[in-house]
Amino acid sequence: MSFRKYWVCFKSEWQQFLEYRVDLLIYTLSGAVIPLVALAVWLAVSSSGANLSFSQAELVIYFLMAMWVNIFVSAWGAYFIGEDIKTGVFSRYLVKPFSLFDNNFINNISEKSFKLIIASMLMLFIGYLLSRAIPLEVNISFLSFSFFTISLFFAATIYFFMDMIIGLATFWVHDNEFLRYFSNTLRDFLSGRVIPVLFLPGWLYTISFLSPFRYVLSFPIEVLLNKLGLTDLLIGFAIQVLWAISMIFFYKLLYQKGIRLYQGFGS
Repeated sequence: MSFRKYWVCFKSEWQQFLEYRVDLLIYTLSGAVIPLVALAVWLAVSSSGANLSFSQAELVIYFLMAMWVNIFVSAWGAYFIGEDIKTGVFSRYLVKPFSLFDNNFINNISEKSFKLIIASMLMLFIGYLLSRAIPLEVNISFLSFSFFTISLFFAATIYFFMDMIIGLATFWVHDNEFLRYFSNTLRDFLSGRVIPVLFLPGWLYTISFLSPFRYVLSFPIEVLLNKLGLTDLLIGFAIQVLWAISMIFFYKLLYQKGIRLYQGFGS
């Protein structure tokens, strides 16, 4: 699919979003509730004298960025893929020039670009209000910001293909609702969205460290805040890249097997 076709589809998606801008605004604001509540809780814990590995300024930046990064890496195609498979609409991806990947990729970046504008304004506004009580002086360098940007790309890749995999699972499980909710629950607790991964106890930290969920949210922010030494940084990037490659591989594998199964039922 050429870049020109992507651009035309992108503009078309944006026109639809403008028609439903209030819905998207509400959806984006609702997604900010969990990290903001978590921020209030952890600031209270910090004020009580608890010895945390984050300063109050770092807590503020961490959870504001968690709100923003969560939207940047988000994906929601699993439900729609599942419905397309169950209703037979999936066949359009087999006969039209728009593949399953093309359709979901365009919708994803189009809708996220709209949501990120709202999230960025909200993040700056809340940051400004909090900066009047907490000086937001943190150790962010040009190098850490550069590594953060790179890690964001891999984080979005991991979650996008993970979401597509859950959608394709409908070929075998008929309804992927349980998988979607199970994945979202694990993400909330293992990605650092509620509790920073560096705060987790040993065994739970190990699970998060090895799972893909840390690398879709907590890891990029840890990189940004310079919370990792060189060895931990290199290991983190290695695991993140490995998860990204694995998700792409399993997506392609399930897609090919799913198509054969789908065509077998149709014949």
